[in-house]
Parts: sequence; structure tokens; C-alpha cells
Amino acid sequence: AERRGGSDTAALPTDPPTAAAAWTGATTAELCGMPLLVNNRPVSLPSSTGEFSERYSRLKEGAETLKSKPAIKVDPPGLLYIQQREFAATVPQDGSVSTLGTEDATTCQVVVLRHTGSGATALGHLDGSDTAMTVSKMFNAVQSLSDGSSNGRYEVHLVGGYIDEQSLSHRLTLELLEAFNSQSENIHLETYCVTELNDTMKQNVHWPVIYGIGKYVLHFSPSLASQFHVNIEVS
Repeated sequence: AERRGGSDTAALPTDPPTAAAAWTGATTAELCGMPLLVNNRPVSLPSSTGEFSERYSRLKEGAETLKSKPAIKVDPPGLLYIQQREFAATVPQDGSVSTLGTEDATTCQVVVLRHTGSGATALGHLDGSDTAMTVSKMFNAVQSLSDGSSNGRYEVHLVGGYIDEQSLSHRLTLELLEAFNSQSENIHLETYCVTELNDTMKQNVHWPVIYGIGKYVLHFSPSLASQFHVNIEVS
């Protein structure tokens, strides 16, 4: 699998299994303008991240639940580690990969896209470089891996960022919302734990609460708390 590193990454703990599909770049994709949904209703794109979080109380509650989870160590066997400006996609039937994971995301944000019928899952560590094209490539990967699955829907989870001085997280969140609002199928926003909702203060300095995510891909649970490991450390 082709990989491209960045300054906001940790060392790759294990060679990525060849059975999983991984991408780093993105080709030009035609955006077809289908809506991003919250509570089964199309969203209206906000002018600020704070406006969006105030509009959907369920997403705020979900963010609080996710932030309350303890950090966890993840064993390298079965882990496909995603570095900055990378994403990877796999399916539950892949015998080599059980978890997609990334860490050391500060102003970066972690995107998890999943088709509930096939279980195909993509995880990306995005930093604002070619956001729209990378989101389209992630969607195309999950869509391709879900070919033949007649049931299910696309769900997206956005995690990471904080209130940084340059508003990098704020801009990236808005780019992600716009990009997912422009795909060829309806996508349900299930987790929105980004920027203001992922911010905490330590000695009068802003810090991200969650800076890493591990997604176990072998099963699906409707409970948000059981879908993700947060602030993973590779043991």
C-alpha cells in the first residue's frame, strides 16, 4: 500500500496487511450534491462549527459520551495504522485487519465512514490538504467494497481538532461537512466530536480531548461508546 507521512504522525507499528485497501492521494471526482443527514433530515451547512453543534443536541450528547471513554492500548497484530494524509478501507471479512486506527491528531481530524450493510469501513487522518477530493475517494472506496450489498446506509463519524489560534480545526470541520454533503449517496452524520466539542483547557491553554481513534471493524454495535477506542496507544 502506498503511504505518505506528515509531521503530525507516529511511527508505523507494523507493515500494513495487503488484504486491506489503502490510499493516500485523491483524484478529481464529480460531486453530485446529495445531502448529509442528521436525524434522517438534510443538514443546512453552517457558517461556523459552533452554530452547527448548537443546532443538534444529540450530536453534542454523543460527543460527551465519546470523550468520557478512557485511553486504551492496542496491540499491533490486526491493526492497520493510518498516518496523517492517509486513509484506508477494509471489510469485516478481511482476515488480516481487525482494527483501523490513528493517533497524534491535533488540528487534524479523524474521519470514519462505514456502510452498515456490508460493514465496509474507511478511516482517514485529514489535515486540510485536498479535503473534498479525499472525502470523495474515501466514499468511493467504501462504496466499491459494499458492491452487492442491498441493505444498509452510509454513516460518518468526525472526531478531533480543538480551538486552535489559527482556526485550522474550524476550517477543516466546515470543509468536511461540505464535502460529505456533496457525495452521490445520502450519508448520515452519527458522530460530531470536533473543534469546540473536542476542546479542553489546561493551564489556560486549549487542548484536544481526543487525538486518536481506533475502529474495530469485525462487528457493529449500535452503541456509540462501544464502536471506538479513543486516544489509542500502540503497545
